[in-house]
Amino acid sequence: MPKRPREDHDEDDQTTPAEHAAVSPTADTSALSNNDGPTNTPPVLAEASGIAVDNPATTTAAESSSSPASTTANKPSVSNANGTTGAARPTSKTVAPPAKRPRVATKVDEEALELAQIEYVVDEDAGLRRVTPYYYLYKTHAKQRWLGMELLAVFDKEFQDRQPGYYKKAIDSGAIQVNHQSVPTTYLLKNNDLITHRNHRHEPPVTSAPITILARTPHFVVVNKPASIPVHPSGRYRHNSVLHIVRRALGTSSTDLVGPPLYALHRLDRLTSGVLILCSDRARIGKLSKQFAAQVVGKSYLCVVAGEFPAGTTTVDAPIMVVSHKLGLNSVHPDGKPSTTHFDLLATDGTRSLVRARPVTGRTHQIRVHLRHLGFPIANDPLYNNPNHRHVKAEREKAAAAAVAESNSGEDATTDSAGAEGTPGATDDETAAWVAAVAAETASRDALTVTGQCTECGTDLYADPPHDHRLIYLHAYEYAVRMSLGELDAPSEYITYDEATKTTTVRTPLPEWATDWPGFDPRVLDVVPSANVDEALQQS
Repeated sequence: MPKRPREDHDEDDQTTPAEHAAVSPTADTSALSNNDGPTNTPPVLAEASGIAVDNPATTTAAESSSSPASTTANKPSVSNANGTTGAARPTSKTVAPPAKRPRVATKVDEEALELAQIEYVVDEDAGLRRVTPYYYLYKTHAKQRWLGMELLAVFDKEFQDRQPGYYKKAIDSGAIQVNHQSVPTTYLLKNNDLITHRNHRHEPPVTSAPITILARTPHFVVVNKPASIPVHPSGRYRHNSVLHIVRRALGTSSTDLVGPPLYALHRLDRLTSGVLILCSDRARIGKLSKQFAAQVVGKSYLCVVAGEFPAGTTTVDAPIMVVSHKLGLNSVHPDGKPSTTHFDLLATDGTRSLVRARPVTGRTHQIRVHLRHLGFPIANDPLYNNPNHRHVKAEREKAAAAAVAESNSGEDATTDSAGAEGTPGATDDETAAWVAAVAAETASRDALTVTGQCTECGTDLYADPPHDHRLIYLHAYEYAVRMSLGELDAPSEYITYDEATKTTTVRTPLPEWATDWPGFDPRVLDVVPSANVDEALQQS
């Protein structure tokens, strides 16, 4: 069965480095290929009051004459954001054309022009928002390791996500060019060569749930990100990303179809929901990024974990390291980076538990890794709650018993890298077995049925991912930043500023999966964590 191209793993619990605000004149090298597979939907941007922001190019599937559900009998509607490109036949010469430096608009201008022409289509029946397929021009300069290699050989070696023969056909037709000129497949790459690939792009759909604007100031937009939408353009996602969806929706008139460029102050995993602070001022993004990196902000997440989590506060102080770059997996390991997370039990039904996580550091997947280390992984986490791995099952039971016993002693539990699993991190054999189990499970989840081929470019079209593949029970509930975000455009119940501490606190409404738990009183989230919930509520 054909497999869907694996989605890139984004990071949660990790701050955005200042370089994310930098504008690069060319796309990533990895973008040259980008074989697009299945689809996930975008949300309609909405104000916290529920008033939708006008988006003139957003339609419903019923209104669109080119529904993305079309099969091979229906030609998909195509938006050509870059204009048509001549497909001159290559010559037989292998001499390099002059490495011209054409006048190229800045990335910001190109993005605005492209984004203004993109068509979003909301599929209400599927609960997904789609981007109508469009042409996109990938760009990169020749890398050092490519110099002296034939153009076709570079593509066949570096980008193996296309069917055999695709790149030869693309070079012969002029879809792949060097220095804006058609060249033969045997062309030898030289230093400073500019390689372009005009590709018919099929983005995955994302949820049609709205991105809610919680607060706005002259330079900041605070939103509540739904699960399934990546924050940044990455991998197969470009316009179905938070930064592009919000920028498009903030267009103010028929002449200004898009808003200013936006930069995220921090990251959230694609499958994670919650508060996200966006900035339109590059001067401020650097200062705030440094503050996040210096850990001078408070962060609070909500999650649903498997098992009956111990009462009170449990602290995990265990280093984390990457164990599989390919899968984006991390694990507790004595050679990893120092990492600390506090966990507070909010409610439990005996089978699952609602837990608040307060990360002190900001490692990739930190909350998810530490919960797995404790033996209470997020209930629907496809990476860190693999039910087929016996080591996870056994250690969960052992960790749960130890944590409950410690909490019954009247003291908060603290677990280090030798705590829950009884050894300084998993052994190499155990880690290898876990990685193998996750790889097998991921392959099974990603093996989606091909429903047809695009009549424009021949790319395989995939069935939509099921609903349970679109989210995990992890929500960024609250962020505190030690600076003012500026004067609010309108009053908001989701943002406060403490003049005494110079701290801005933003929070979201509770996610739906956190609202109906026996004995849970949301007021407990307003107070300092306490092992005694009743005492905490009395203080509120």
